[in-house]
Amino acid sequence: MAHEKEKELLERASYLIGNPGANISGSTDCACDEWQKDYKAFLSTLPEEKEENKWISVKDKMPNPEIPLLVYGLNEYKKGRRLRACWIPQYYMSTDESEYEGTPDYNEEKDEYYWPQGWYEWNEHEDIHFLIDFDITHWMPLPEFNPSK
Repeated sequence: MAHEKEKELLERASYLIGNPGANISGSTDCACDEWQKDYKAFLSTLPEEKEENKWISVKDKMPNPEIPLLVYGLNEYKKGRRLRACWIPQYYMSTDESEYEGTPDYNEEKDEYYWPQGWYEWNEHEDIHFLIDFDITHWMPLPEFNPSK
């Protein structure tokens, strides 16, 4: 029964979207007012997509460094991958040359070695964070755990 009601509301919404001249606000039509009430009630049942749960393109904004995030990119086989990772900008995180796995960047001005700029897998309980070898296209904050949902 509820499924039929949702279907009817979505069909009515599709009609209004497809017919922009249709006006339901301030209508004296009882059926129209009833539909508005039903539609608002239906919308209130949909999960809200919070700003912090939206994917952000790296073209639009880069995250703060060293914050664990959920990232998305395409690997060498063009397969979408999601990982927990963090962004490290150039000359941000210093390291001892012998501690870094790979070739660290060297800053002559400061005479220090740094992690190379890039996205790093960021596992909570590991000391080694591997540089991700494919392009990350999007990121978002880690979602909050909500056991009631």
